[in-house]
Amino acid sequence: MKERTLTLPSFENTLNEQEKINKEIVKAFTYADIPLEKIEKLKPFLLNYSGLITGANQLRVKYLLLSYKIALQKLKNDVINKIICLTIDETTDRCGRHAVNILFSFDNKTKLAKTEFLSNVNASSISQFVMNTIHFYNISYENIIFFISDNASYMKLAYSNLSPFLPNLKYNCCLVHILNLIGKAWEHLLQNGIESPTLAPLPVKTRWNSWFLFLCWIKPLYFHLITFVTAEYSINHNSKAVRDLYTFCQNRSHVFCVKIFIYFITYNSKRLINDLEFFKIRNKAIAPFVYLRIVSLQAFLSSGTRNPPISNEIFQLLNEENQDIASFVSLFSRAFILANEKCEKHISYHPALLFFKAIQCFDPKFIQSNSSNHNIENYRIIKEFCLPTDTLIQEWAIYCGLNESIEEFDDLDLYWRGKKHILPELSSLALIYIWLPVSDIDIERSFSSYKSILSDRRVALKEENIQMLNFLYFNLIC
Repeated sequence: MKERTLTLPSFENTLNEQEKINKEIVKAFTYADIPLEKIEKLKPFLLNYSGLITGANQLRVKYLLLSYKIALQKLKNDVINKIICLTIDETTDRCGRHAVNILFSFDNKTKLAKTEFLSNVNASSISQFVMNTIHFYNISYENIIFFISDNASYMKLAYSNLSPFLPNLKYNCCLVHILNLIGKAWEHLLQNGIESPTLAPLPVKTRWNSWFLFLCWIKPLYFHLITFVTAEYSINHNSKAVRDLYTFCQNRSHVFCVKIFIYFITYNSKRLINDLEFFKIRNKAIAPFVYLRIVSLQAFLSSGTRNPPISNEIFQLLNEENQDIASFVSLFSRAFILANEKCEKHISYHPALLFFKAIQCFDPKFIQSNSSNHNIENYRIIKEFCLPTDTLIQEWAIYCGLNESIEEFDDLDLYWRGKKHILPELSSLALIYIWLPVSDIDIERSFSSYKSILSDRRVALKEENIQMLNFLYFNLIC
């Protein structure tokens, strides 16, 4: 590890009073998402109380850079000798640029490491960006253990390009993205058997599986919506949308089919919604629970292909309308078949599946559930267990022999921090692996902050200023 010539304390101690105040102004304005030029409107007020406040141009030219350098130096110091997980993704901003963010996750926190603008986004440019960032932060190749991205083919290829250089790297294709793909398989029900279905617009498509929540909202209101459309048509039917909706509402069979499909999807989507929310958790150590969640989801979808769960409410509706139950069961089975096929495609061959399976060993409930789980050889995919130290072998034996109350294991972070005194080496490992990020939810948040910075009135910002503001804004609020 190269020795740093500049440390954070000595850097900040060189600032005079005016520099400290203006640095804090940049920090406060960035945190509040206030453009720096707004200082000009506040300056007369501030000058009544202090002559140290500078203008917007100076804030941008000098103090934004100063604040960025200090925050960057702090992050560089923070990642020294740390085990790092990388999360990376790309977005196209309102100026048509390809902005790529890379995050570091370590010590139960996630920080934006860098924003880069790439002229071409492909496996080669992503790989180079990752390597440049690793070198920039002077991180040992052996300390990079996880690469998280979406399901894009160029991201998978980028991982393949990187893995020969980063010997401990594992690839985690975002589980939230995969659940979203599985959930979309049920959208076909709302078109099945209906020539031109027209429903109220679904929620924002970029929000994972939000259409499930929309259907849960619309279910108790469905009858009222039909009544509303009919009344609206009687008042004014100049709109094509109103005419199309009215035509749909006049077909009793179509109205009933959509009602049944809404009831079926809302009844069965609870599992997907719960899993989705679980994989989006950020403030709890959940990595050891991921594998069981995945296996349970696979079992649910596989069972549904043969025997789809149908609520008593649905059976009652079908009987009241004298409908052919078997034909609907066939449609429901088909919905599960499509979802199960998506699951098999993306989950069964998920590159981190076996890794998550091994990480279960850091859940004491799993260890206590069966003595066969005590064999450390089962977890050799975890690099420290390939050739464990004598100390680690001894601590593992103690861990497997502990007889503790099951209720104590709800918070794995608390559990392993409490074991530092008797299992120092094993607990240090556990506190790395239980906190592995399981989705790229933080990268989505980083793009939200990026787009907030690049509002319509700030599109003329220089790229380097955007990069610095994005770095400060995301890392201040995390």
